[in-house]
Amino acid sequence: MSELAIQAIEISKRFGATQALRTLNLGVKEGEFFSLLGPSGCGKTTLLRIIAGFETPSTGKLLVDGKDVSGVPPHKRPVNMVFQSYALFPHLTVFENVAFGLKSGPKIADEEMRKRVSNALNLVRLSQMSERFPSQLSGGQQQRVALARAIVNRPKVLLLDEPLSALDPQIREEMQNELARLQRELNMTFIMVTHDQDEALALSSRIAVFYSGNLEQIGTPHEVYDQPITPFVARFIGNTNLIEATLVDVAGNGLTKVNLPNSLIVSVNSGATASGASAGSKVLLSVKPQLLTMHAIGESPSKNGGSVDRIKGSVSTRNYLGASTEYVVKSDMGVDFRISHPTSQAGVFNVGDYVSVGIDWNTCTLLKDNVRKED
Repeated sequence: MSELAIQAIEISKRFGATQALRTLNLGVKEGEFFSLLGPSGCGKTTLLRIIAGFETPSTGKLLVDGKDVSGVPPHKRPVNMVFQSYALFPHLTVFENVAFGLKSGPKIADEEMRKRVSNALNLVRLSQMSERFPSQLSGGQQQRVALARAIVNRPKVLLLDEPLSALDPQIREEMQNELARLQRELNMTFIMVTHDQDEALALSSRIAVFYSGNLEQIGTPHEVYDQPITPFVARFIGNTNLIEATLVDVAGNGLTKVNLPNSLIVSVNSGATASGASAGSKVLLSVKPQLLTMHAIGESPSKNGGSVDRIKGSVSTRNYLGASTEYVVKSDMGVDFRISHPTSQAGVFNVGDYVSVGIDWNTCTLLKDNVRKED
């Protein structure tokens, strides 16, 4: 048995003149909750449909549990898919909808069928609603029926196509918890398509971030959030501020000197992101809004052991978001800084106020300036 549940080798997909998915290599481990994340039209759903067998790749091959499934039709692959629309049969009861998932496989005895359907309904906590019809269920309950129908025949991999997008926010949060619980209890490989960054960060073992047909980065939630390797990932996962700079020198201790637009030269932790860059190269510094601080003019920002500089500017917008207040500061160095300021902290700044922005350069991530314009 392969330790990889899914392996995509040199996979690409073209629809006429449109390159929907550029050549990629990707492996999903046994028992992972793996998310395909990105904006609409980025290629994530195309890859999911290739895994399911609903699309044929233009190049490359797909392995499921180490076996090439090229030419294997969807109903004969050891995978099942939960669709965004649930696709329940309105004239069948909950029990009958789940039992329908067994009819595509080998014929089983009625007693075994009842046992497996009952077990699946127990897992999604719907045993008491087995005789109801879909119209008598809430959106969250209908989603659970769709999940039960998908897992009842014990697939190797469960594919989830934006499974929670049609739910209200509160029910969506409850279903996130249910999905996580279900995946742990089954120890089954889940592959989920989503465009919701928070959802992917909360649920995933690892995340593959897509943009414009490209696989931008694969990593744990911590890695893609705190250590993005492309400008798009930095912007898409949790938002960021990008500061244009010029690389001055790459030191052997992991520090890189860069020249900022205001001619200030600072040292930042570059890690592997500066690999291949040379002096004079255009680079970007990425810093999350919550890592910046705001201060009244004349107030010194706390260094907290880091190298902190103050950059002056004026508040151009302020948005109250409950737990935090988001500001945009138009700085004197020509950069508009987005800053997330905890509402509970003292100090409220108004539009037009002249302030200083505290930046600890050790919290910045250095990126090569290969940013592509979003559509």
